[in-house]
Amino acid sequence: MKKNATRVLIIEDNASYAKMLEDFLLSQKDSFQVKIAGNLSKGLEQLDSKSVDVVILDLNLPDGEGHVVVDRIYQRAPWVPIIILSGEDPREGFMMEAMEKGVQDYLTKGDFNFQILLRSLRYAILRKKMEEALKDANRALREKLEEFDRLNQIMMDREERILELKKEVKRLKTQLSDNQSAPIT
Repeated sequence: MKKNATRVLIIEDNASYAKMLEDFLLSQKDSFQVKIAGNLSKGLEQLDSKSVDVVILDLNLPDGEGHVVVDRIYQRAPWVPIIILSGEDPREGFMMEAMEKGVQDYLTKGDFNFQILLRSLRYAILRKKMEEALKDANRALREKLEEFDRLNQIMMDREERILELKKEVKRLKTQLSDNQSAPIT
């Protein structure tokens, strides 16, 4: 196994097509490790090991298709970028729905070329890392804002107590001065 290799999971039921993709990726100067799953169930098992950096996904599998396939992968491994490589052109709106769900790219086998696949792999991984970093930064910012709100409340409570103390001191001073100015009987 190559160190720092991009770990690619190909979920494709056409074994010869999957093998062609694997051969291409392994022949590149970029370092790739490739796993192939012939159906969704086997692909989901591979994702459980968390040893996948990116998924190349066919949408028409023996045990699932379309949004069902995408949804099941994201339920199991929301951290993994997905590149759809499908044999058919997407229906109107499907590609946009898939992208909104987190799919990083949608390539059609008929219009496919290997250089586009390489670029898509690189960009998908980079975009997903940036997306995760942004989520982490937003989470940290929310935590800081919650801490600020808590500290602000403490300061407001302290200020309120100080005002109450000042009122009490003023009342006591007034009472003391009233007592001193009252005639002694």
